[in-house]
Amino acid sequence: MACRFSQFAAVVIIISTTTLTAVAQPTPEPIAGDSAGSSDRLEAEFSARSEQENRDEIRLCIQQLSHQNYRTRQMARARLEQYPALAVDEIRQCIQQADTVTGGQLVDLLSGLALHNDLSISRSATQILHSLANQATSLGRSAANSLSAIADLQEEMAVKILSYQGAYIGPQNFSLNGKMDTSIGPLSLRIEDSFEGSQEDIEWIRYLKSVQVVYLRGPKISPEALRAVSQIKGLKAVKLRSVTITPELLLLFQELSALEHLGLSYMDIDDSYVPVIAQLPISQSIRLYGTNVTHQGEQLLGKHFDGLEIFRGSGGFLGISGFLQAQVDEATAGSAAAEAGIQPGDILVAVAGNQISTFDQLRNELGKFRAGDSVEILLNRPERDRLTGQVVGMLEMKVHPTLKEEGP
Repeated sequence: MACRFSQFAAVVIIISTTTLTAVAQPTPEPIAGDSAGSSDRLEAEFSARSEQENRDEIRLCIQQLSHQNYRTRQMARARLEQYPALAVDEIRQCIQQADTVTGGQLVDLLSGLALHNDLSISRSATQILHSLANQATSLGRSAANSLSAIADLQEEMAVKILSYQGAYIGPQNFSLNGKMDTSIGPLSLRIEDSFEGSQEDIEWIRYLKSVQVVYLRGPKISPEALRAVSQIKGLKAVKLRSVTITPELLLLFQELSALEHLGLSYMDIDDSYVPVIAQLPISQSIRLYGTNVTHQGEQLLGKHFDGLEIFRGSGGFLGISGFLQAQVDEATAGSAAAEAGIQPGDILVAVAGNQISTFDQLRNELGKFRAGDSVEILLNRPERDRLTGQVVGMLEMKVHPTLKEEGP
């Protein structure tokens, strides 16, 4: 039986006990008796036959992986790679009974199929390898070694595919708690409405095993994206903004055992979501900003998550950073604070008539207002000697910034 190498066979997967590398290979020369015409004829025959007949041929190819003739083994493998979906299905049913030689060949084949561009084939091959890796056998050890290397290659492919379509993958460069932070954060994924990837591209999110923080923003974020994010088992923080989400989709994060922080901003959720949030394994903090969750809902979460930091704000954002004593270090350009004339060095002392002395108190008072609300802020501005630069007095001022939505 003549058969040709498929396009997929043009990538050889080299496996050892420690490494797995995808190596580009030149397309093999046609074997004797093989030509474009005969290959097309064989494919036509394969399509015309019954499924049972095709499965019989795939099983025969699996048996021939341990044939003493090298040419026969290579032809069998090429045929299996040519029809990967059917091959994976048959391998699943027979690999537990395979002898050592055939089993090793099948692990090698599955390792290549785990990197297939068709994610359904990739996932099926990976699942079989996982089932083998749990066994204390030489085949299990081989599968475990392959899985470790496969995960690295899958993540590398995912980064390239998602980045090309407009996703940001890199050090965290956005706020989780509304406080500005210029330090370099952990590896993060940010996807917004400008992302141009297909649903198939989105599936690659699940392979970003090194990502610890995810930020999804915009009404175009799909349920498929949320499902894929829920598969990143090492995820520590999830921030969703302006995302349409149902209780069922939010419950997907129930399997994120490492989850430390959940942030939901400018989303149409209310107290009916509180029992759902209470089922998530959050260990450090929750931030609900610009939602319809009430004070009562916040209190219920506080009772359930005893000891967690829970902040609920209406969504109005001032746009400053500073020290604990509510002294402004920076007013972001274009922010409500900057437009109202608040400057670095100003000391904020009251919001809407309520005295404050720390940034946490400032945050809590501002949390009562929505974007678009105007709020009165009382501040003291240090007056300095022009020659010495020393503070010689305080100028009391009132400003009335119109709060905006939180920045990115």
